[in-house]
Amino acid sequence: MPYRIIGLVLVVLGVVSAALGVASATVWRAASTVTAATHLASDGPTLVTTGPGVLGLVDDRVAITARADDGGEVVIAVGRAEDVAGWVGDDPVAQVTGMSDWSTLATTTTTGDAPKSAPDPSSSDMWVSSTSGTGEVTLPWTARDGRWAVLVAAVGDDAQAPSLALTWDRQVTTPWLWPLVLVGLVLVVVGLVIVSVGRRRQRERRQSAVLAVARTNVPLPPAPAGRAAEGEPSPSTTTTLTRRELREHALREAQNQQRRRGRQRGKAADDQAGPGAPTGTPAPQPDEPATSTVAIPVDETAKGAADAWRRRWNVPARIPPVQRPGAPAAPQGGEGGADQPAPPPEAGAGQPPAPGAVPGVPGWDDIIGGDQRRGARK
Repeated sequence: MPYRIIGLVLVVLGVVSAALGVASATVWRAASTVTAATHLASDGPTLVTTGPGVLGLVDDRVAITARADDGGEVVIAVGRAEDVAGWVGDDPVAQVTGMSDWSTLATTTTTGDAPKSAPDPSSSDMWVSSTSGTGEVTLPWTARDGRWAVLVAAVGDDAQAPSLALTWDRQVTTPWLWPLVLVGLVLVVVGLVIVSVGRRRQRERRQSAVLAVARTNVPLPPAPAGRAAEGEPSPSTTTTLTRRELREHALREAQNQQRRRGRQRGKAADDQAGPGAPTGTPAPQPDEPATSTVAIPVDETAKGAADAWRRRWNVPARIPPVQRPGAPAAPQGGEGGADQPAPPPEAGAGQPPAPGAVPGVPGWDDIIGGDQRRGARK
């Protein structure tokens, strides 16, 4: 739970940070132009001037706008500060001294002995730049070296105080946009990582809890009798197995169950067949006498092919008896159990034995020769 809370808090902070960065470049972005104006009473002086340095408060380029609220004629003239002050003289005038805020020009008003209406300044050659018109007029100005001032005059009978507005273009930057956006993205990524880690740990805890509940006590086989006799401590009859041990135990139990089922099926088949029926396992046979070879005299003339075959494949001249499973061993000597001596050889049997043959022991060729001799006798 703490991981999830911390991750969600970081995600929220990241979103807020990114939103603030975007807002700083859109909603809260300052205007690319600054316009500040005077707010004079209608019965105020008909002359308005600016002090030195006012035209360059925001930027070197400024648009000067004069407006006559009664729709009368208004004149704008730009000249040196000394020339503007000489033209005004002792007449009542409202002088702009600066900016009280980004939309208002600060002014000071002086009264004089001269009449309220002033002469038209457009006919003078003292100005560097001037313009005139009725209602509202605008004069652009670019800063130059020196002390420059603006003179705005409302001319005509019963003229009212004009209003002056200065408009500057400015370069607006958004230094907080990308830093706040990047910080917000980092916070969101870190928060999502923490939330994912918290979910994974929570899942692991749930799995551990499930495994802890699923663990079972498996009985162990009893201790061998030798251990009990020697006094060794017997292990516990139960133990808690891990997941791997549980799987192996289940596999062994399934294999044992299959074996038990097979034995049960075989036993059921034997029971159905009856007591005299043969079973799958052969019953032990009664004792049978061991077989033995009998020496048969064979004519030496009939041994050629058999001797050659025996020497080629290294076959003994006497085949040992075959011992059947479950039969008693053949007697090796003693009373009534000694081997019977071979009958004496007949004529022609006194030849020396062939190489590889055992003396006194007949082989395949002897048996074949004996068969031939018996046939000749008949």
